[in-house]
Amino acid sequence: MSNPLTRHPLDVYYYPLSIKARNCYSLDILKKHYVNGVHKFIPIKSIKEIEFENYEFQGCPAWHSWASSSFVFFSQEDVMFKYDKEQKVIPVNKLDDPIRDKLNLSYDWNTGKTPTFQLNQHCLFWTENKNVWLEQIPFGTTSRFSNIDLIPAHFPFSVWTRVVSMGFKIINVDKPVIIKKGTPLYTVRFISPDYPEVNLQYKEPPQSVLNAAMENVAFKLKQPNKSWGIIQKLLGKQKNELETEKQSKCPFAFLFKEESEQTTDLR
Repeated sequence: MSNPLTRHPLDVYYYPLSIKARNCYSLDILKKHYVNGVHKFIPIKSIKEIEFENYEFQGCPAWHSWASSSFVFFSQEDVMFKYDKEQKVIPVNKLDDPIRDKLNLSYDWNTGKTPTFQLNQHCLFWTENKNVWLEQIPFGTTSRFSNIDLIPAHFPFSVWTRVVSMGFKIINVDKPVIIKKGTPLYTVRFISPDYPEVNLQYKEPPQSVLNAAMENVAFKLKQPNKSWGIIQKLLGKQKNELETEKQSKCPFAFLFKEESEQTTDLR
């Protein structure tokens, strides 16, 4: 039986946010960074627009299915620095060095085998549909040219709206990190068993969506590693609601109801 929910593509919305995205509930303030002129936002593109050459693999149904839900986020500005492996720091030449606002470093960013960092280029994604996961994975050529490797992650953003950031590992500490404006930073995928196609749209978020995103980020910062348990509970509740919705739309649902009733009578 075909699923009635697959007749239309999955609608997903996105909106770029500034470095103040962690604690700002005012869309007017958040607009100032990208939308109103500091940087002209480079829009997210479908992976199909990136792979524009005529490759044989593009005719493969498996690749087409994967690409139908995959999009690319680009760097909105130049980011260049050289890690000092002896001092374990990123040298800053002056107090107003732009690199200060471009990077976000956690308390343990330089304690591992290779340093890690986040870029202050955020994006808010949301959807009105259920049981949808957001996944961040590396874009193929970025590590080769920029000396960084994306730290992948995924979460069910249909139950946990939040501002999406990005974390990287420096691949070779003996070489500089060079990220040019327009460099593909990561591939973002929207995964749902009910929607094989995704329609990604640029849209200003309603205040309710912005509030939920900021509250979820604030909770994550105040209670590290605690949000995942809440997300799993919300996901389970949403899956139950979706299953009920599917059954109510099934034209043969009465057959299953009758069968259930008959089974009950025999017990």
